[in-house]
Amino acid sequence: LQPSVWIMGLVLWALIERRPHLKHRLLLMALSMFLIFGNEVLYNEVMLSLEPAYIEPHTGQYDILVVLGGYAEYNSRGAEIEFFQSSDRLNKALALYKSGKVKTLLISSGVHPEGAPSLNEAALTSDWLQSCGVPLKDIIKENRSWNTYQNAFYTRQLLDSLGRTEPILVISSASHVNRAEACFKKQGLEVQMLAVDHYSSEKTYGITDYFFPKMRRVLDWEVIIKEKAGMLVYRIQDYI
Repeated sequence: LQPSVWIMGLVLWALIERRPHLKHRLLLMALSMFLIFGNEVLYNEVMLSLEPAYIEPHTGQYDILVVLGGYAEYNSRGAEIEFFQSSDRLNKALALYKSGKVKTLLISSGVHPEGAPSLNEAALTSDWLQSCGVPLKDIIKENRSWNTYQNAFYTRQLLDSLGRTEPILVISSASHVNRAEACFKKQGLEVQMLAVDHYSSEKTYGITDYFFPKMRRVLDWEVIIKEKAGMLVYRIQDYI
């Protein structure tokens, strides 16, 4: 789903293509794709349409804050948790817990290194939260899910078994909250979504943003395409 792969494929095809007219067309297509997907303004406008604005949770206290996984993994060299850009999900969740706005943190992710299920993301996060002063009694681990649909499905089962109350607060990256909200509502859960980790920025464009492409924007389009494709697939599979 990465435009960078499409561009690379066209360039490689052009390198082995013997017909001059087709070689030129392939290179022109690769250049055009780079100019389009590398454009800062186009990228930001599309991302702004995908990401909701940051909304502070309603006043009062939530019984449960669900933190969707995908922000960390096990670092075997350091034998510790290693965070990604999307770790804003966890940092904001911890801040809300410390401020008293949520009672319990529910970590939803069963993703783990191959052959090491005990090192799943929920377990690693639980250990890290305890090192930050969060007591184990205020942490719930949902360690079976590997995607957003399963996040919602297993969270529903877990909440029912524990008799916990709704509405619940669900936190995820801004580009992902629309699909996540649809999944949780499909499970009959009353949720408020909290968006963090925004890729988009304010509409303050310079002249270079209109005319000079950036390779990192070509790479960032993966997030947009992944979410658009994910919504389509989830509708087909009746997950949302």
